[in-house]
Amino acid sequence: KTAAFVVVLTILLSLSPTASGEEKISLKEALNIAFEKNQDLLRLEKEYKALEQKAVNLGTLPDPVISATYLPKSTETRVGPQKYALSFTQKMPWFGTLSLKEKKTYLEAKALYYRYLTEKNNTAALVVKNYLELGFIEKAIAIYQAEKRLLKSWEKVVLNRYSTSTASQAPLLRIQVELTVLYDLIKTLQDKRKPVKASLLALLHLKENKNFSAVEALSTPFSPSPFIKKREAFAKIEQSPIIERAKIKLLAKDAGVKLAKKALYPSLGLSFKYIGVGDRDEAGTESGKDAALATLSFSIPIFYLKGKKAKIKSAKEEKSAAKNNLRWTEDKVRQRLEELFFLLNDSKRKVTLYKDSLIPKAQEALDTYYSSFQTGEATFLDLLDSERALLRLKIKYWQALKRKKTAKANILALLGKLTN
Repeated sequence: KTAAFVVVLTILLSLSPTASGEEKISLKEALNIAFEKNQDLLRLEKEYKALEQKAVNLGTLPDPVISATYLPKSTETRVGPQKYALSFTQKMPWFGTLSLKEKKTYLEAKALYYRYLTEKNNTAALVVKNYLELGFIEKAIAIYQAEKRLLKSWEKVVLNRYSTSTASQAPLLRIQVELTVLYDLIKTLQDKRKPVKASLLALLHLKENKNFSAVEALSTPFSPSPFIKKREAFAKIEQSPIIERAKIKLLAKDAGVKLAKKALYPSLGLSFKYIGVGDRDEAGTESGKDAALATLSFSIPIFYLKGKKAKIKSAKEEKSAAKNNLRWTEDKVRQRLEELFFLLNDSKRKVTLYKDSLIPKAQEALDTYYSSFQTGEATFLDLLDSERALLRLKIKYWQALKRKKTAKANILALLGKLTN
């Protein structure tokens, strides 16, 4: 009888709350949907790609100017009348200006790319968090419903035992209290499931109601095995897209300072002019000889010097701010990584404790109390207390498992690895 009771209890606790033939969305599919439909991610992707193309354009010289002049009334010169003129003009900024413009814009595009990676990993972490939360809620509902069915069956046993007896009705009252508590817990979880599922659907940009393989995700690995160690994670912390973006922004601001200083230098101009000359009426040795002129010009940056110097000062301030931001970002990411590894290790310890020690012992205690209850050595209240202890441990186990997987997802997201 004891063995049969254990088998029945195990089956009841493993039952799912609902059974549906509808195909469920897996965690991997949910992540792919989120990446494909997230408008912020799509916008950032297009923006950084557009900025990369802009950087290429900024690195090229401005288009040259070619002009042609025809003189209806020729101007007489020593060698003959001028008939037409062709000219080519190329303007160019001071040496190194174009390459700095290209470098600065390219670095800004790269910083935007790392922002895109950060947002993509954050989106993935949110999907995983809500997915696992939904899985825990559904698992807890299933456990509580199985517990409710078990208590209902015990209620019948107690009613039969005490219907013709004058013994205390305390066990029956205790079961009814426990059933009321279970009804309340189930109702709370069912109500909580709605906003969690709504958040998940919003992250996936799905309007229609969908089902998810959320319970399966709690017991299915989605991270590398073995998982990255703490020392290795801190060694690779510089690869975090959050830190990479801060470093790239500092490089871009440094290029901005150098570019602002280039405004103090003149811009250059190179022109070539070819003049067509006709023959003179009086023949000469140089009659009809065409003329060619080459001109080098440069601007004199004497106006608005105050504004140019202010621009340099502003660029230096921006660089200093970016440098401080890099230090702050590195400290913040390290602090967050330390916190996440604490949560991971704490939840891992609890998962092992519940799974390998507390739950087996609580199950053994329940079996013992059940046998003692059948022989009259234990009261029904002892059996009920033992069963409640097992129930609490099962809930705590799944909660710890959810926290463990959520911490893993957040660590991978922080390191920019979750989208892999």
